[in-house]
Amino acid sequence: MMLLLKDRTEWDELKVLRLLNSRMILPADKRNRLANREKGFQGEKRFDQLTTELELDMTVLNDLCLEYNHSIFQIDTLIISQKTIYKKQSIKS
Repeated sequence: MMLLLKDRTEWDELKVLRLLNSRMILPADKRNRLANREKGFQGEKRFDQLTTELELDMTVLNDLCLEYNHSIFQIDTLIISQKTIYKKQSIKS
C-alpha cells in the first residue's frame, strides 16, 4: 500500500508565468521558460502517476523544500520503503 504524505503543487513561478502569458505577449526568453516549466511540471505529474501504480509498501513525499548550510534545495519526490530511501531531485534555477 502506498501512503502519499504530501501532494504535488504547482510551482509559484509557473503560476506567475501563466498569468503573465494570459495578459501580455511575453518576451522570447520568458516564453521559453514557461514552456520548460510546463514540461517539467507535466513530467513530475507523470512520475506521480507512475508511482501510484506501484504496488509496494512505501511512503511518498513530494516537493520537499529543505535548507542545509544556508542553501535551499528541493527534492521533487522522496520514496521511503522499509529498507531503502529513493529520491528524485532536480535543481531549479
